[in-house]
Amino acid sequence: MTLTHLSPVDVYFWVATAFWQIVVAVVVLRSALRRAYPAFSSFASFAAITTPILMVAPGGFYFLGYTIVSAATCVLLWAVLFELYCRVCGPHFSLPAWVPRTMASWLAVAICVSVAATCALYTVRRLPKRAAVLAAAQGGMLMALFLALLILLLYSRYIGMEWKIRPKQIVVGLALYFSVNAIASFLLNHVPTPATILVDYAGQSALLLSLIWWTFTLSRREPAPEPVTQEMMDTILAFHRETMEAAKSVGLVRPAE
Repeated sequence: MTLTHLSPVDVYFWVATAFWQIVVAVVVLRSALRRAYPAFSSFASFAAITTPILMVAPGGFYFLGYTIVSAATCVLLWAVLFELYCRVCGPHFSLPAWVPRTMASWLAVAICVSVAATCALYTVRRLPKRAAVLAAAQGGMLMALFLALLILLLYSRYIGMEWKIRPKQIVVGLALYFSVNAIASFLLNHVPTPATILVDYAGQSALLLSLIWWTFTLSRREPAPEPVTQEMMDTILAFHRETMEAAKSVGLVRPAE
């Protein structure tokens, strides 16, 4: 059993994390979030299932199980970010062509930075080879996820996209988890050995706080949408007329005969 090889503080963090992951999964699955945010729901459910399994897994199978779970978690987190992108920026086809192209360019830069970070982490790791490869890959992936989230936040603000309450609540937890753990991955190689324990606990605490944040924010009902006023209708109709006139001027829509 994996827990028998850990210190009491590590056991506390692991048990607390597993508990709050289960709570978040229950909150998400019992609400409308399950249908509105399927990627985030899958991520929450996957974490709630796999963490207790890893806790009771035999020591000889732990490393392989942890590697598979880490890879699957990264894939799910990328899906969550894409889901947030679609929720904030709308369907891909509704955006001007330069918006997804520009975001894709910045994302490519973020991935290149994360690859370089992975190589840098591996060269300075003091762990056994296979553990060093896994730790460096995790650090690079967390860096890529954090940069991708930062790009989405900054660029959506730049083009004036509005963030609704649910995406904001999800993003706050992700930003806390990604940023602290990405920084912790790099600090582990550049601090004195006694301080590595504190850095590791900081990363675990960030995940725990994210889970607690999601529990108490996602369980609240979303406020009812504001009623549509006549002023809002006039603005929508004026925008529609301008759009139709622009489409007619370039021949996309035939003028009414």
